[in-house]
Amino acid sequence: MLIMGAGTIQRAFISINNPYFVVAMAFLAALSNAFLVLFLAAAAGLSLASIILAMIAVSSLYQALLALLQYLFLNDVQTAAVVFWTFGDVGRPTLVESYVLLVVAAVALVFFWFLSFSYNLLAVGDEVAKSSGVDPKRLRFITLVASSFFTAVLVSFTGVIGFVGLAAPHIARLIIGGNYRILLPAAALTGAWLLLGADIVGRLVKPPVIIPVGITMSFIGVAVILALLLRLRRYGEY
Repeated sequence: MLIMGAGTIQRAFISINNPYFVVAMAFLAALSNAFLVLFLAAAAGLSLASIILAMIAVSSLYQALLALLQYLFLNDVQTAAVVFWTFGDVGRPTLVESYVLLVVAAVALVFFWFLSFSYNLLAVGDEVAKSSGVDPKRLRFITLVASSFFTAVLVSFTGVIGFVGLAAPHIARLIIGGNYRILLPAAALTGAWLLLGADIVGRLVKPPVIIPVGITMSFIGVAVILALLLRLRRYGEY
């Protein structure tokens, strides 16, 4: 972003000169990431486990490449600004950009909700999905590409805010069950409440310092994941 002129450093903070260029580059990077994950997972049969392992490997690769680029091309101030930007903050988008994010989030929810019946079949098993006319590999491919696009747009404006998409669905599933027609909107609302709560905590912990929501959300997300692990240990997988 800094190398290609889409952002500049002002007082150790990144100023985005062309946010839509950043969105386009983020989507291209996310798409290349998705295809690399699919390529690696396809070599192992495109199962759920292979996709997860491929995601972990590709994520580690991209983190290493990002660290290398920062080390080779950015000075200390620029590196600090990039690290701060990656924390994630819901206060960065302007009012117009917030409307854009709202539209993107609404389109994403509607898009995945229309696939909810197929997700219900896939949750039962690949064979059941195939017998009902759903192609599991095609569904996973569409889901991966679409989620890459929507995530890239959102992250381009806010920075990286982790654990929302990991913690919120599990919390919603514990409350309302595994029917994706209800689970998807419930997970969206749960994620919004989690993010809002994390933002409020970050503003109240040490005023007048505002802790970026990406940091507080990580603590909350880790607590939720640990609670889920303890639940799995006590009751078994669900």
